[in-house]
Amino acid sequence: MSEPQPEHQPPHSPFDPAHDQHVDPLAAYVGEYPPPPPPSEADLERMRVVEFFQRLLALTPKPWVSRVLMVAIAAWFGFMAVAGVDVLNPDSNELIAYGANFGPDTLSGQWWRLVSCMFVHIGLMHLGVNLWALYAIGPLVERMLGHVGYLLLYFLSGALASFASVWFSPLVVSAGASGAIFGLVGGLLGFLVRSRHSVPTSSFRGLRNQLVMLIVLNIALGFSMNGIDNAAHLGGLASGFVLGLVLGQPIDENTRVRRHWHNLAALLVGGGVLTGLVLFVAPPAPPNVLGAVTEFERHERSYLDHVQKLHEDLNAGRISDAQFAESLQRDVIEPYQVLHDALTGARPYLSSLPEQQQKAYNHILRYADARLKAWRALLEWSQTQGLDQIEKLIQYRNLMEEGNRIATESAPEDDREQ
Repeated sequence: MSEPQPEHQPPHSPFDPAHDQHVDPLAAYVGEYPPPPPPSEADLERMRVVEFFQRLLALTPKPWVSRVLMVAIAAWFGFMAVAGVDVLNPDSNELIAYGANFGPDTLSGQWWRLVSCMFVHIGLMHLGVNLWALYAIGPLVERMLGHVGYLLLYFLSGALASFASVWFSPLVVSAGASGAIFGLVGGLLGFLVRSRHSVPTSSFRGLRNQLVMLIVLNIALGFSMNGIDNAAHLGGLASGFVLGLVLGQPIDENTRVRRHWHNLAALLVGGGVLTGLVLFVAPPAPPNVLGAVTEFERHERSYLDHVQKLHEDLNAGRISDAQFAESLQRDVIEPYQVLHDALTGARPYLSSLPEQQQKAYNHILRYADARLKAWRALLEWSQTQGLDQIEKLIQYRNLMEEGNRIATESAPEDDREQ
């Protein structure tokens, strides 16, 4: 007797739950497919860059300090404009009045000018360039260092840049945020050097190359043009780099905690260096050349008018020769001598001025010499008789003509750096 045959079972469907769970259901139909290839090095680098900037955004979501600084700088410029300061070509005395850096004032104890000058700008073009630079680099530096670290870097490097400016060029009016902006550039470079292992390679190389190119270009431009405060730029760059080394740290989960200690270290280092420079290194305040020139130009016309009136009164018989001589000595020669001494007292400091400004200053001094000698000759003329009187009159006229000739030569240029 034949054994019963087992009932025929259809083959298992690949979608049958009883089917081997380790077998890919599609394998029975399309066969085995290869695993996806591993990500390339370029893909990994892109992921590292994305992750790095995501960490920066998480640490400092909004770079509001950079925006507040930009608004403050623009607001101070607007306040100066409303007060009547020329927005295209402001006068040096106006810049000083609103906080510019100037050796005779800063070195005599007005140290607040080391900071206030960062908010003063020499015209709209100067303002626009610095605001654009701050907008371009500020947010990135603020995200890397945090709000407090960014503020410390900006103001400490800016103040040290201002000190460098007043040290090398004490007679030049200096203003603008460029010293502090160079401090941000140096700080970013220092941060990259200190924290390079936590920065993706492509980002590190790109930022480093851009910063080096920016630095070289600006330094070359500064030394090839007049009116650029190279001392402030280099001082800000060097101090910013050192502070960037102090503030730099890896960007990881512990960054926020470590920032407090790095900020404290930067404050001690930068503040200590600045305090030491102010207390022990700062040179004595030079004479106020700009003030002397301003006073001279303000009063010189009145002395010329007074001498002219003395001539008219003497010729009309309203005063005697003795009264003429007395008034000339008291009201013209003596106060003019004070102005002349203020001008000559600044001569030893002229080497810190650009060549063109030295020529302008010497131009004014030559004119003042000729006028003073002419009036002394006029005084001697009023006190002599005979041929000596004629000789002094001729000398007076020649000296007056010399003064007039000097006055018609090129006018002095303004002494400002930005």
